[in-house]
Amino acid sequence: MDLGDTSVLTDEQLMDGYDDTPYQDFFPVFIPECDAANVAGVFDSIDGGADFDLGAAALGPGASPFALGSTEKSVDINRFHRSLAHACEPLLRETAQQRGIVLTGKLEPCTDCMKAKGRRGSVPRGPGARASKPLGRIHLDLCGPLVPSLGGNLYLFVAVDSASRWNKVYGLRRKSDALAATKRLLADVGRYDLGRVESSRVDNGTEWTRGDFRRFCDDNGIGVEFTPPGVPQYNGVVESAIWRIMKAGMAARRSAARVLNVDFASIPGLDERGDRLWMESAKWAADALNQSATKANPGRRSPHEMFTGEQGPFRVLPFFQPGFMREDRRTKLDDQATLCYYLNGGDNHPSGTVKVLKAMASCSS
Repeated sequence: MDLGDTSVLTDEQLMDGYDDTPYQDFFPVFIPECDAANVAGVFDSIDGGADFDLGAAALGPGASPFALGSTEKSVDINRFHRSLAHACEPLLRETAQQRGIVLTGKLEPCTDCMKAKGRRGSVPRGPGARASKPLGRIHLDLCGPLVPSLGGNLYLFVAVDSASRWNKVYGLRRKSDALAATKRLLADVGRYDLGRVESSRVDNGTEWTRGDFRRFCDDNGIGVEFTPPGVPQYNGVVESAIWRIMKAGMAARRSAARVLNVDFASIPGLDERGDRLWMESAKWAADALNQSATKANPGRRSPHEMFTGEQGPFRVLPFFQPGFMREDRRTKLDDQATLCYYLNGGDNHPSGTVKVLKAMASCSS
């Protein structure tokens, strides 16, 4: 046992709660070095031979038969720290002042506290982290695995342009498909005539550290920046984008069920919450956020305007909306059309593509 953190109570009645010693008589009793040898034998019999720490404090009821050694009024602050539950320096000094104890020395870093209470330091934020032009740096990350989407995807691939906060998402069935998604990303951004992607920032996932991804980047003149292991904040641009996209998509699914009074469970392949629609709702959210005013941009301009240099048409469609689709009638008494639901921008489809769901079947147009 670590005597620096342990209260030694040897009175049987005290341990059972029968002691009537006033609470004010409980004082930390610091053991002078001259008494350490005698007291060490007592503790050895209790702990089976553990080394005795001179910084230990035995808490006893204060009456002389129970006191070990004599109370010291001048104590090294490091010994006091080990004795008082490894408290922080302000509390140590306040306690010492209340008890009339003079603390000496300087509180040194406590390795035991570092091990037991260690916290990760905050990630510094400073100028120069943002690229100066579109495609100067692209932040990449994956989210998942999630429940299989309607297209069978398990991961969401998210790319965010550092300079404009413009984003693009794709669905992946495997993490190893990240390279294929990166190639598609380069093809999609190539139509904007903004030049080439200069660098990418990724974490230390195997989808990025594997040789084929790095060779592809080298062959295309794309620098790869890896964040330190275990510090996702260094890729916080895309981490924040994932949070916004997934939460906005979830809100859209909840809203569709409530506002449109849709029973997702009545559609084959969906549960009552419509979780398998996460890909469609995420793509909808990403497209909508590209057209939204953004606090991170100068003048709160939209990512689309910052990325392309022009506002462009404002076109936001709900990701899920009811409608009717024509179908062949078995008899002339049957309805000519049946209720269906339109999913705008499905798994890796262009935004203009519509997937149609109806009660008994699913088809694409």
